[in-house]
Amino acid sequence: MARPAAHALPRFVVAIELDAGHARCTTVCLPTRGPLPLPADRARGLGVVDVREVLELPDDLASPAAAKVLADAVAVLGGRARGSVGRVGLAAASGIAGMPVRRLAARLALRTRLPVVPMARGTALAWAEHRAHGGGDDSVLAIEVGASLSAGAVLHGVPFAALTGIDLAHMPVGPLGPPCACGRRGCLEVYAGHAGLERLAEDRDVPPVEVPIHDLHDAGRARDLALRAAAGEARAQAVIEEATRSLVHVADAVGRLLGVDRIAVRMQSAAAWAEVLRQAGRRRGAGPRFDASPPLAEAFALGAAAFAQEVTRPRR
Repeated sequence: MARPAAHALPRFVVAIELDAGHARCTTVCLPTRGPLPLPADRARGLGVVDVREVLELPDDLASPAAAKVLADAVAVLGGRARGSVGRVGLAAASGIAGMPVRRLAARLALRTRLPVVPMARGTALAWAEHRAHGGGDDSVLAIEVGASLSAGAVLHGVPFAALTGIDLAHMPVGPLGPPCACGRRGCLEVYAGHAGLERLAEDRDVPPVEVPIHDLHDAGRARDLALRAAAGEARAQAVIEEATRSLVHVADAVGRLLGVDRIAVRMQSAAAWAEVLRQAGRRRGAGPRFDASPPLAEAFALGAAAFAQEVTRPRR
């Protein structure tokens, strides 16, 4: 039997999910083409094969110290993969400035001697959604609703960020809207993120509940509101309904503007809210297909790895 061409073999990629003050590093083995591997594919050695748990980073992401922490993690994961790591995908959470991330990527490339591809977290999610459906000419808007919001799009097989350099989560959809943490007003994040949900809860005098500090990143308050709404609490229902209208309206408007085929809203928690969103999306009539559900397993690591693989693929 003829041996497959080298460019067709699966390659190991280290995916780094970068958030404020910490990072998570994952080794991913991907097929060169076709859909992303599912968790069941681990038996064949595909998908997420190794994880270096959350690492603390210096406040200055552009510093040599931050690059050293990540380079050491890449070296450890590369050693476990017998040195066959071929590239690194660096996915930064919404709200992290692009320039420090690009400088970090450049320093990391020098230290590891590997191609390092920086991207927004939303781009990683959108690329995961794109590859999960087979890739090709697919156009999708992907929105993560979690402790912060990440959004990205793939248009006819090309990432939106690669076309414009814009972080879709901070795309202004209402210039006179509520202020955003980025300094602008009316960004997609303030309508569709948990900050918007909490603002609505305050406006309607919904009393907050104590949420363990470790649960804040896992959308504990949003989950609490959704569960209280499902149990029939009127004020909580009003908040969830208004947040749902805002999110569906904004997602639909951005989806139509970009001309996507489908909109994928991925909820990190609050499954009860996801069901409300699904029903609202189905009622809205014509437009891109709408889906709300939890994200794919390891979606951000798979998306970051697959995007790094695509960007650095040799062109014929």
